[in-house]
Amino acid sequence: MDSELIKTVLTDRDEKIYELMSKGDFGQIATLLCTKLEAVLKYVFHFDGELYEMINKLRNIKSIELTKNQFDSLYKMRQFRNATAHAGVIGDEKQITSNDVFDVINVFKIIDR
Repeated sequence: MDSELIKTVLTDRDEKIYELMSKGDFGQIATLLCTKLEAVLKYVFHFDGELYEMINKLRNIKSIELTKNQFDSLYKMRQFRNATAHAGVIGDEKQITSNDVFDVINVFKIIDR
């Protein structure tokens, strides 16, 4: 995959994610993508609860087929975001890879159909 995929999937409001990708700042990308995912799941799918619960609900929607890697990447980013934002602990940014970022970006592409 290449960075052109990011440009086609993300909106202009998500330009920050594209910038961070070029800098390799996967930690900030994880936080931004989690925030965006949380908003989509709450306001488009009308899910409630913690992001972990909403991801599980997404997994059960029959019309949305996501791979194991995509779910693993969603959970990994969620754990990083929670450790960093909620617990006040600096998460291990090295646990987030460019493949994780592409997996989650592809999740947005799939759920936007």
